[in-house]
Amino acid sequence: MVAATVLVQARDPITRAGLVGFLRARREVEAHGDPYDRYDVAVVGARRFSAEVAAEVYGVTAGTVPAVLVVDEIGTADLRSVGTNVVTVLSRRRMTGAELVRAVLAAVVSGDETLGERRRRLAEQVEAITRAPAGAAEAEFTQREVEVLRLTAEGCSTAEISARLHLSERSIKQTVFGITTRLNFRNRSHAVAYALRTGVI
Repeated sequence: MVAATVLVQARDPITRAGLVGFLRARREVEAHGDPYDRYDVAVVGARRFSAEVAAEVYGVTAGTVPAVLVVDEIGTADLRSVGTNVVTVLSRRRMTGAELVRAVLAAVVSGDETLGERRRRLAEQVEAITRAPAGAAEAEFTQREVEVLRLTAEGCSTAEISARLHLSERSIKQTVFGITTRLNFRNRSHAVAYALRTGVI
């Protein structure tokens, strides 16, 4: 069953073909590299975020369709992408096909995040990607990620964590998604086990 129809945009045809290929490897995703009338998520590949890329992203999202931004170089400028409805930023050099698919599926259900929550979450994603080494064994976590992992380890549900941190449940779910995607954890329990084992919490 198809859970998401995706439009892939990239100036480089090889990048576009590669992203489409990654996405088509999963049955839940229907990916198109050419203009398509209806789609649930846009995936935009670029070297780095810029004003030109912002215009391209807005052109395919119209500020309503969620977008996943895949870039070679990540920096603080990527935070401006939140205004074009980007919900996740991924590093092309570090991501896997499975991570891209997870990001797309998460983007489908990201609609009830507030603009402020999305901006804070993207800021944490960018910070974590730019300072964390490639391997999970030495990875660092943002303060919010540590708080979510600690409360999860204490047995709190998503709703309880949301209430204690004064964030929406969607924001908590997106934080967990960011951890598992960036560091290749199988699920939330795997992330908590790693954090406990390494003394993060």
